[in-house]
Amino acid sequence: MNRTLYYYNAFITYNNQTTNLHLSDLLDNIRGVAVERRLKRLKQGNICLMNMSDPRLNSNDENDRKVVIGKFRLDKPFISTLGTDRIDEIPDDVVELTSIFYQRNNRLLVVEYNHHGMRPNGLQYYLNSFLPKDNGGRWAVTLEPIEPRLGFNDIAQSQDIKNVLFKIDLTARNQQILNEQNQVNEHRSVVGDILGNSIQAHREFGANFATVGFSNGRKWRTNAINPEQLIPLLRALNTESDVFESIKIDYISPTTGNKETLDLKNQGVLKNIIEVDDDGWETICDSIEGNFYNRGRLGQNNHLEYDIELHIDLPDLIYSEIV
Repeated sequence: MNRTLYYYNAFITYNNQTTNLHLSDLLDNIRGVAVERRLKRLKQGNICLMNMSDPRLNSNDENDRKVVIGKFRLDKPFISTLGTDRIDEIPDDVVELTSIFYQRNNRLLVVEYNHHGMRPNGLQYYLNSFLPKDNGGRWAVTLEPIEPRLGFNDIAQSQDIKNVLFKIDLTARNQQILNEQNQVNEHRSVVGDILGNSIQAHREFGANFATVGFSNGRKWRTNAINPEQLIPLLRALNTESDVFESIKIDYISPTTGNKETLDLKNQGVLKNIIEVDDDGWETICDSIEGNFYNRGRLGQNNHLEYDIELHIDLPDLIYSEIV
């Protein structure tokens, strides 16, 4: 069976400065406490680091980490038997698992995609919930998407962006348009208002989908959003939200010299599809590890684009109280 993977560089920051600390330092501390203290009840869901493989048994480097994160479902499915009309509620909690591999030498985080499970931004919120604010200082886990060959950077360097087309799913549970972690400036607020108003208007008509487009053709007014402002605006969008069915951009690529169409819903971060033997989290993590070391080391050396600005020790973490 196939599994889709997303690739990020992971850093621990203090006051927005990149520190020498590795994500594995944080994961080891969280894994070392009782499971009740690892569970966090967040707006993004009830999330818990469920387990971590013994790093001494890693096939390649014991500094790497293989972890499974669980997100508990609020809308539980039912169980039945084929050929019967039996419909039974599930008495236990239902948890969706997300397998994660951290390659320490490259500060590389590879996250399995699970539609019902935890998304990368949910992982950020979960890990950040363990980090304190101390005397005005702020700790954070920052996930920097590793971009594919054609992605945000290619669009940012284009001198000819034709149009942007948003397809919005009005039935989506998650209606958040902007990333909470991004400061909302005037332009982001304008586009957020435009999309929000469109969602509301289409919903009043009883539509399931809405389409909103911006064009860089002759019909653009002088006070429209210009290409230099387009990329930070798009980065501010919560593209992982289910509300966006697609975000398609037509532009002339400086890389290929051709007109390209990218769907940022799928192209904003480097992704890879691998085949695994079964759906157990340990098997998935082992497959991710083997895929990295034995198939070209995808994502290697991207961390070199970032400077380590601060050498510091990991602070005391904030754990949940045992009830």
